[in-house]
Amino acid sequence: MQFSDTSALLAHELQWLQKLMQFRCRDTQTDARLVGDLQPTPIQTSESILYSKIINEYKLGFEDRLLTILALAPTIAPQFLDKELFLWGRHSGSTAAQPIWGVIYGNMYKGALPTVQLFLYILVGDVFEKRLFATRKLLNFAYNCQKKDIVFISDVPVAEPKTAGLLSINDAFLPQLID
Repeated sequence: MQFSDTSALLAHELQWLQKLMQFRCRDTQTDARLVGDLQPTPIQTSESILYSKIINEYKLGFEDRLLTILALAPTIAPQFLDKELFLWGRHSGSTAAQPIWGVIYGNMYKGALPTVQLFLYILVGDVFEKRLFATRKLLNFAYNCQKKDIVFISDVPVAEPKTAGLLSINDAFLPQLID
């Protein structure tokens, strides 16, 4: 798919993330990668849209694109995760964030920040074997967006699970992703 500018492409990626989160709200047992309607749209490379160049140059597939847009969401759409998590809470009958959702609230930024746990939950839900496999990949930096230093996982305090680490965009890539 061809996009006219970066904002149109990023809005499209956020819509895809929203679709994934809404799916996960309804189904906690199906691997999202296996659902045809949930596949990310192939993006044509555009010289004027650096995000499209990065997707294609670094061969960012489903998991990489999910990691990237999830890590980027608080910067480009600060309200996005909070709104989706509110809907998840209404669906589950809870008003508080659930540990499985894997969000942290910042010191200066008071909105929801994505963690490895949130990525894993969106990707594979509650399926233990698939969650464990994806956790291994993440903690071994096996995803392309990690190998290329686009997305990184923050350190966590001693004795906290590594999956509580925040997903963040490397400062060197941030201008390219939103330019």
